Amino acid sequence: MEQQSKRRSLVLKRMFAGLAGLLFFIPAFLVSFAVACIWAEHRWPGDGPAYIAAFDPAVIVAAILTIICCIYLVRKVGAGDEGYWPRKPE
Repeated sequence: MEQQSKRRSLVLKRMFAGLAGLLFFIPAFLVSFAVACIWAEHRWPGDGPAYIAAFDPAVIVAAILTIICCIYLVRKVGAGDEGYWPRKPE
C-alpha cells in the first residue's frame, strides 16, 4: 500500500512539475519576442509592421525552451526518488 502511495505522490509531483514548465512559456515568449522585434527592426528598417515577422520565431523559440524546461523539471523531480519503477536489486 505504501508503494502505491509513493508512486502516486511521484506521479503528482511530476505532473505539477510539467505544469510549472508549461507556465515557463509566457516569460520565454516575452523575452524572445522582444529580441525578435529588435532583430526585425534591424533587418527591415523603416517597415512599420516588421514586428509581425518577429512573432513566428518568438513562438518557436518559446516552445522549444518550454519543452526543454518541462523535461528538465520532470527529470529533476524523479532524480532524488527511486523513480516510478523501483530498480531491481543487484
